[in-house]
This record gives sequence, structure tokens and C-alpha cells, in this order.
Amino acid sequence: MNVKRHEGHAHTANLNYGYAVFVLSLLALGVLAIRNVFRPRLRVPAWVWSGIGIVLLVLVCALHAPDSLNGVAKRLGRVTYALFPAVLLLALRPSPLPSTYYIDLIFVHKWVSRTAVVVGVLHGVLYFSHFVRKGEVGTKLFGKFVNLLGVIILALMLIMAITSLRPLRNRSYKLFYGLHYPLAWLCVVLTIFHARPGVSFLAFWCVFILLGQIFYRIFTSRRVSLTVEPLSDTLYLVSMPRRAFPDYFTVGAHVRISRDPLWSPLTWVKPTHPYTIASLAEEGDIKLVVRSIRRLTSGSYTVLGPFASDTANGPLTGRQVMVVAGGSGISYAAPLVKRLSLQSTPARLIWTVRDKADIAALEHLDVSSHVDVYVTGADSKGIDEFEIGDEEEDEGLEFQELLTTEGLHHGRPDYNYIAKTFFDDHDSAGNWVVACGPRAMVNDVKSWAKKRGINFSGEEYAL
Repeated sequence: MNVKRHEGHAHTANLNYGYAVFVLSLLALGVLAIRNVFRPRLRVPAWVWSGIGIVLLVLVCALHAPDSLNGVAKRLGRVTYALFPAVLLLALRPSPLPSTYYIDLIFVHKWVSRTAVVVGVLHGVLYFSHFVRKGEVGTKLFGKFVNLLGVIILALMLIMAITSLRPLRNRSYKLFYGLHYPLAWLCVVLTIFHARPGVSFLAFWCVFILLGQIFYRIFTSRRVSLTVEPLSDTLYLVSMPRRAFPDYFTVGAHVRISRDPLWSPLTWVKPTHPYTIASLAEEGDIKLVVRSIRRLTSGSYTVLGPFASDTANGPLTGRQVMVVAGGSGISYAAPLVKRLSLQSTPARLIWTVRDKADIAALEHLDVSSHVDVYVTGADSKGIDEFEIGDEEEDEGLEFQELLTTEGLHHGRPDYNYIAKTFFDDHDSAGNWVVACGPRAMVNDVKSWAKKRGINFSGEEYAL
């Protein structure tokens, strides 16, 4: 009896391995959600969980491994696609997992994605070796459309992986985002035609997740009028009407803003930029403080969010909190300091700016006490003699009730001195240091706090 090439146990044996990886990935996400709900004291770092997942994946791939290169390649291909639903689920905004913030899942999403790419590359290399050994590269690999699709899918995955690397992503975030989303769709759809036997079950969940994100964005986005006001040469205040937002949002929440309306195809391939809300939920207007005005001018925009953040949860339970902000990081620091003040929690704000005119933001954000401003720009020399009410020099900025002269400094802050004068020595366990601003500054403050055994929470202002 003649048996067709794709019939029999050998061809379908890897189906269960794909389902096993799919189930294991869902169980891992379930464990992650349970951890976030109950918040155990012993927190296992995300890289440890990622390592455990990779080990389990290797075990699944190696269990009863086929003898032939062709057989191993088939299994690796099945495992690659079985990881797709988890990759897409981890990228959802907001996260559907309970008590889980999508920002906290970016690290896991990145490494699960890279694992899928590595397994996919191994799948392609082994299949290529198989065809080379049999002398069928031209006839089977490039001569058959379904096999050629595999080459295309692998190329698309590599493009996504390479453009997601930090140096390239930071250099051209628009390119990264513009490729990432459409190529993810292409990989999901093309694999439906490439895989034998079919992947209809896995493809259903991939498409379901992708469509779910689209419908969520359609039904929760709204067009909002933005008013942009310059505070200095480099810092701008953005205001939005309060009625466009829900009654409550957390301290540290952010919105994502796009210039294009939802009906424009560009809105689905152009990145939305995150902006931290600089207001409390109970205040009259929604305000943002932004460093670059290239992205925003007064007009109508599509706004999505707010998205919650858990970085303020710890400091809001602290006994004493020192908040260190850099530049537009004041948008995170201001509502945190105001919330702490409403709770009667001792707080001190340390804000580093390049231009002393940036101080005007404090008045607009209603922050006037327990704040020290450090000016690091070229005009910081002589700041101690700066006339607070000098309207000629500072174009009417009214700082008399905003800061005392003792609150203005030139140069960089001395964290050791500030901590010595602010924190009590007898209860360091209840003290917190919060840093919000550029990555380098956040990392410096984090290292400083760690050396002194002070609780730390950070919010990086970087893509």
C-alpha cells in the first residue's frame, strides 16, 4: 500500500508537543498572575522565571527526540508556533491578567519572543541541513511554495528580533513599531499555510488575541483636544479636559497619544507615545509635562488609557519618601508627592533641571513645599543670587510663593547629605526612595539606595 508523505504517526507525533508547550505557557502566565495577586514577600526575579521556562522548553523538545534531522526540525517548528499565543498575550495593553500591569510584562514578552525566534532559527537550520544532505534545496526548499513560506516567516521573525534590540529600537522606534505589529500578523497568518499538519487550534488563539487588542483600542480610544503651553525652551505643559477620563486612575498612570484618528491606516502602524499623567484623579484638568514638543502641538488627538502602574504602590505605604526627578520626570513625581502630602506622609522632592525656567512647572502642577530644585544647565552659575521675583529676567514667572531661595541650587544634588537631613535613622525599613527620569539617573539612584538599604522604586522615561 502506498502511503502519502504526510500520513501516519511520524507526521502527527509532534502535535502533542505543541499542545504541551501551549498549556505550559498558559500555566506559567497563571503562576505569574497568582504571584501578582498575593504579592509574596519573596519575589523571584523575572529572569529566573524566564530561565525556568527555557529549561522546561528544552526538556519538551528533547523528550523522546526523533532520530532524524527532519523529525527534530518538525518538532521545533511546532514548538515555535505554540509559543506565539503567549508572546501575543504578554504584549496586550492593558494586560488581561489580574493585578498585572502590562509594563511589568515587557521583559517577559521580550525573552519569550526571543526564545521563539531561537527555536524557529534552529527549525530552519535543521530543515536546511536536511535538504542539503538530500540534495533537495532547489526542488523542495525553494521549489515548493509551502516550504518557501517557512523561509519568509523565519526572515520576518529575524527582522522583528533584530529591530527590537535596544540600540536599534532607540535609534528608530518608529521603524521598530511600524514593522513589529504588521509582521506579527504576517507570521501568524503565513504559518497557517506553511505548517503541516495544520495549526488551526493555535492560530485561532493567536488571531483571537490580535483581534481582541484591535477591538479594545477601538472601543476605549477617544478624540481629545490638547492645549500645549511652553514653560521653557525645552519643557511644555499639555492640558486635556477632565471629562474625557474615568473618575479614578492611579498615581503614575499614563496615557498613549496618537495624532491620527482610528479610521486612518497610519494609526495602526505608527507608535503611540506614552505620557505620564501629572495630575491626581480628583483634580480639575488632566496635565502632562513633556520634554519634546515635536510630537505634540495644540489640536485633536486620539487618546488611549489611562494605564495603571504599580511603581507607586510601595512608596505610598512608606513612612518617609524621598522623590528624585529629572526633567520631565516631574510628571510622575508631582502627583506622587501630592498624594503623599494628602496622606500626611513626610515627603521631599528633589528635581534636577537644565533650565531654571523649568521651575514654572511646579506652579502649574500645584507643588510648592518640600521641594529642592537643582539647575545643571549653563545658566545655573550664580543661581544662589537669583532674584526670585525678577520679572525682567524670567518673564513674569512668579516664584515668591513657590520656592524659597534655599530651595534653589546649582549643580547636582548630594543624595547623602539630603538623606541625612531628611530620613530618621531609627526606621530605615519604612523609608523609600523614588527615582523618575532618564535611565542613567534612575540607575544611579537605584545603586545609591541599594548600598544604603533603602527601599527603591523607579520609573524610567525611555522607550
